[in-house]
Amino acid sequence: MAPEYSIRWWKRHGMEPPKLNPKEFILQRISWRYAKGIPTNNGSQIYLGDCSKILPQLIKNIQKTNKSGARLLLTSPPYFGVTNYHYDQWIRLWLLGYSPYPDSSLGKYRDRFNQSLEYADLLFKAFNKASRLLDKNGVVYVRTDKRAFTFKTTASVLEQVFPEKKIEIIDQPSPQMKQTHLFGDRRLKDGEIDLILTSKNEK
Repeated sequence: MAPEYSIRWWKRHGMEPPKLNPKEFILQRISWRYAKGIPTNNGSQIYLGDCSKILPQLIKNIQKTNKSGARLLLTSPPYFGVTNYHYDQWIRLWLLGYSPYPDSSLGKYRDRFNQSLEYADLLFKAFNKASRLLDKNGVVYVRTDKRAFTFKTTASVLEQVFPEKKIEIIDQPSPQMKQTHLFGDRRLKDGEIDLILTSKNEK
C-alpha cells in the first residue's frame, strides 16, 4: 500500500510497521516465485510500457514481417474510480526503474480513472489499436469490474471495436473474502465479470 494511508491506519490502531531489510525481503520473494524453475522462452517477446505507445510499434512490426495476427487478446483494463496504479503500486514501479516515492501526478492515464469521458476514450483507443493485432478469428477475453459504469462502458467499447464478434458474459463471483476484509470492510462487493468475444461464425 501507499505510505500515507498505511501510516494513518497503523497510528489509528497503535501499531508500527515491521522493520524489514528490503533487499532481503525481495530476494526471498524472488526465490519463492521461481522455486520450481524459470519458464523457458519459446521465442516470445515481452514489451514493457504504455499500451498507447507499445501497440503502434507492434502493429508496425507485424506489417513488416507479415506475421499472422494474435489468436488471443487477454486483458483486464483499469476499473473506473478504483485505484491509482502509479501511486498504490509504487514499490513495484520503483523496482522497474520509476521514482522511489509514490507519485499521483505522472500524466494522462496515470491517475484514478475518475473522469468518465477520458476513461471511455482510453478504453476505445487501447482496444482499437489492439484489434489491429488480432487474427480475424481471434478471441478477446476481458475481465472487468461488475459495477455498472465500468461494465457498461467496457461492453459498449468492445461492441464498437469488435462489431463482427459475439459477446458472452460470464459472472463468476468469488466465494472467498476480498482483500478489503483484511482491513475491516466487510461490505458485499459487486466483484468482477468476464466478457468473451468470439467470431459470430463460430458455433
